[in-house]
Amino acid sequence: MIITITLNPAIDRTLVLEAPVELSTVNSVVKSYVEVGGRGINVSRAIRAIGGECVALGFTAGNNGRSLKNALTALGITHDFTDVTLGIAVTVDEQRTAGLFDDADDFQVLLFLHQSAVGSGDAMVGAIAHAYSQGMSYEETAKFAVAMGTASAKLPGTQMATMKEAYEVYETLKVYTL
Repeated sequence: MIITITLNPAIDRTLVLEAPVELSTVNSVVKSYVEVGGRGINVSRAIRAIGGECVALGFTAGNNGRSLKNALTALGITHDFTDVTLGIAVTVDEQRTAGLFDDADDFQVLLFLHQSAVGSGDAMVGAIAHAYSQGMSYEETAKFAVAMGTASAKLPGTQMATMKEAYEVYETLKVYTL
């Protein structure tokens, strides 16, 4: 059994815009994704997406914590989070996503400029852990991890590639001995 630990779980909202962001004008949202995230959760999602089993551990709080645990259950991810009381946090990441936690139960997205590889490294880690648990060779593990990370990077937000999507990339990869 693979165990992941997430010290900073999140509920990620990705907004796909009709066109690039323009200041001082209306920017229309054509699609919206809400997904649970955070390093360990992303790894758990990747493991689950490729058919592996894991247990996600960490800390949650309030209504968002309950929503996060419900989402993990819906994804078929076994979890055992500890409820705590948290304060205020502000985050701005490399994806130019800015968010503000008004309190432990209310996250508001301030700005999101779409398309990135957020979570693709986590997808690689999940693929490595799953491949190791399945007894894959080092070469197969490396190739599978690259395929999972690449396939996940092609998806919007923090979505994880499915086994089918990962194997579509896997089949195109070549391994060279240096």
